[in-house]
Amino acid sequence: MGAEKALTSIGTSAAEQWRSVLIALLLATSLLAGLAIESGLTPAGLTQAIGGVPVWAYVLIAIVQGGIIFLAALKWCLILSSNGNELEIREATRATTLGALGGQVMPIQLVTPVARAWIARKQGIAPTRAIGTSLLEQVFEVIALAAMGMAAFVTSVFDMTFLSSVILSLMVAITLTLFVRSGLGLAQSAFAALAKLVSEKFNKFAEGFANARLLSRKLLFHLMGLSMVRYSMLAGLNVFVLGQLAPDVDHMVLLAAYPLVLLLMSLPFFPGGLGVVELTWVGVLVAAGEATASASETAIALRIISTFGFLLIAPILIMLPEQREKTDQ
Repeated sequence: MGAEKALTSIGTSAAEQWRSVLIALLLATSLLAGLAIESGLTPAGLTQAIGGVPVWAYVLIAIVQGGIIFLAALKWCLILSSNGNELEIREATRATTLGALGGQVMPIQLVTPVARAWIARKQGIAPTRAIGTSLLEQVFEVIALAAMGMAAFVTSVFDMTFLSSVILSLMVAITLTLFVRSGLGLAQSAFAALAKLVSEKFNKFAEGFANARLLSRKLLFHLMGLSMVRYSMLAGLNVFVLGQLAPDVDHMVLLAAYPLVLLLMSLPFFPGGLGVVELTWVGVLVAAGEATASASETAIALRIISTFGFLLIAPILIMLPEQREKTDQ
């Protein structure tokens, strides 16, 4: 009964936010429409941009998208296991995929914990535990984003080479991992302050950082490592697609801008950063020398291509076969 009540509460909380979601979608659609009109973007130009990406690239994009989902699911499984709850990676991957699907039209921070709670409940895991560990898993994404954002800022200021940027990023990531508990304490205080100044929603992150400090050092290291790999895959995927769409733009500029883009995608105000992310990429591409119309086509094409690649792999991730039980001969 406790699990039923908790899951009902979760569903009610999600349903109460439908108006906010509709308003966010309306604003995002308006931003995209305004961007298209002001930049002179045409359907023909957008179609040509999308058509310029070879078929093999879509296959690669789908595979990488699958890997990104799998790593998030693996991190969640590790945290659940540390709390005495075992969940098959297949089920965790299915739940994370459903959350990412819902995140196309709703804030992913809301739908992913709900989707995970729904799947985990069938495996005997309380919804409150599923949601708490899901939010905790996302904490390490924030740390990875902070590390890469810091590295990108230093790279831009000092005009560093690609190799130097990679080395710096690794050094920042290792430092944050070794001193992760201290960093978690600072992050907890920062988000608690944001909750008072901006929105109470930031309290969830503050609580997540507080809970993360209780994990073992070995698990913290594993979670940070997986988060860094996941960030690298996300950044690499976006830069790869943009490289196909705008081959004349310096990849270092795109890598330096990606932490800001990912931050906007992660904010709970717009679903997937729809509209805001495209405007940001347009600004980056225009600053790099692209025409406004071309930059708009590239930014919107990136969204369409990435979404299509995810939709290619999502059914496979959801319908992963069960592991065969070993039988004694």
